[in-house]
Amino acid sequence: MQHLKTKLTYTLLFTLLIFSFINCSSKKAVTSNKEFVLEANKIMQKEPKSNLLYILDGKEIDQAHIKNINPNNIRTMNVIKGKGNIKKYTKKKYDGVILIYLKKK
Repeated sequence: MQHLKTKLTYTLLFTLLIFSFINCSSKKAVTSNKEFVLEANKIMQKEPKSNLLYILDGKEIDQAHIKNINPNNIRTMNVIKGKGNIKKYTKKKYDGVILIYLKKK
């Protein structure tokens, strides 16, 4: 019985040690909005393209225009999902709608 308790204790400690190393190595500090945007752009380029409609201050834009937006100028961003909700913005078939509103100058 004592041998089983010891074995379970070592297994638990080993598992916690492994998870602590994984968490330490995967943490990455984001120091500025610019770095966040660069990371987001890398992720967007790696993932397969989805069929999204982008609306900037009430006007349709393409994904290439998104990359030129300064994140400090964004007031709000909303993600619209669901066929019923998407129909309010377009009759075309999209997987989602991204609404972006910029700060007034």
